[in-house]
Amino acid sequence: MGAPFSFRSQQRVKSASADQYVATLSTSISLDPTSRHAVKYLATQSTRSGDTRKMYSFVRRSTDVRRFIIITGLLLWCSFLIAFRVERSGSRYFTFLVWNLALAGIPLVVSTALRASVRLRLPAVLQIGCLGLWLLFLPNAPYILTDLQHLSARSIVPVWYDVAMLISSSGTGLLLGYLSLIDVHAIVARHFGPSYGWSLAVLSLALTGFAIYLGRFLRWNSWDLLTSPQRLLNIADGLLHPIDHIQTLAVTVVFGTMLVLGYIAIRVVLAPSRSNEAS
Repeated sequence: MGAPFSFRSQQRVKSASADQYVATLSTSISLDPTSRHAVKYLATQSTRSGDTRKMYSFVRRSTDVRRFIIITGLLLWCSFLIAFRVERSGSRYFTFLVWNLALAGIPLVVSTALRASVRLRLPAVLQIGCLGLWLLFLPNAPYILTDLQHLSARSIVPVWYDVAMLISSSGTGLLLGYLSLIDVHAIVARHFGPSYGWSLAVLSLALTGFAIYLGRFLRWNSWDLLTSPQRLLNIADGLLHPIDHIQTLAVTVVFGTMLVLGYIAIRVVLAPSRSNEAS
């Protein structure tokens, strides 16, 4: 078996193609050495330009590549805002946003792994495990919205700067959550039907609203369900008698409804662009 077709091999083929083109042209018309080198250079540049167009076309068509570029840009922007605030103020108070953004990215990482496992037809147990892990960490993405409560007019930093930093971070976290939900929604809808896909989306966002209450008011973490499952007994009464726990019910309904409406809006906005791309 021969060696793999390497990048250098491709370059040699391109160079040979340019030489062949010059030789063919030289037999048709008389070319002096200077003109021959000029034609070869133009032929080589044309080949490279074609490769650039192919790469641009691949990036434009690849959803994962576009996601990576956009998300990386947003995370770098948020990181810059946080780092600049720390450097100028000397206060590390808002550095917790870095951790919250990292947690917000976990659902998208898991949903991407789930897509890969479905595409590769890996065992169902592995796919179900990814789905469960995704649902467990999904609330971390929109939870960062509640960090807006840390905004204070008494800060040593201008309020407008903190507003920009918190909105950038919370918006990025929410986007990460919605992108992961779009992945899982599509997988479920493809295998079980559109109604099941939407049911999963609405149910997961409603549970996320409840999880936001657990995280913000009871200070739960996603992994507490794995490390301390007995804590579920502490909220059993609230689940059985929601009317007696009005704050729990209100936070769950308000955040759950807000997330569902936001997700529906995103799907409506994305629908025309997808149909245009398909056409």
